[in-house]
Amino acid sequence: MALKHYFARKAITVLLLDDMTSESFDKTVHSIAHGVVRLEQTAGTYGAARRRLQIIKYRGQHFRTGYHDYSIRTGGIAVFPRLVAAEHRTERPQPAVSSGLPDLDKLLGVGVEAGSSVLALGPAGAGKSLLVVQFIAAAIARGERAALFIFDEELGLLFQRTKSLGLI
Repeated sequence: MALKHYFARKAITVLLLDDMTSESFDKTVHSIAHGVVRLEQTAGTYGAARRRLQIIKYRGQHFRTGYHDYSIRTGGIAVFPRLVAAEHRTERPQPAVSSGLPDLDKLLGVGVEAGSSVLALGPAGAGKSLLVVQFIAAAIARGERAALFIFDEELGLLFQRTKSLGLI
């Protein structure tokens, strides 16, 4: 405590390191320090090792709780603060995405809500791929960007079917 007062009177900033190798977890140093930051490195079952930090305390200051990833780079470290979903919430209304088929859009309310996810279910041959291509074709016709990721479909057959229906 005398050491703490000495440094405070001289306005000296002190950074202390603890390798946490002792078996007893003594929090005496925590009680006299203004801030405590814990650094960890974990090795997962796959992928690269992960480094993270946690601010345990920072007296008199607001700080982001939880774990934050960081990496050691040439010239120092880069810290990636934990994201909080509530801080990225938007209140703007999302427009509906039209299929280009008024009856289908009406069946869905006004179309598919932008930013939402839709799962098309059905047996082989029910028209799931064509339904999705209908939305893609309508978006392209409106001058919007669209992407189609196909993992289990014969592309030639899909293009042939969509061409015969006049979608492309």
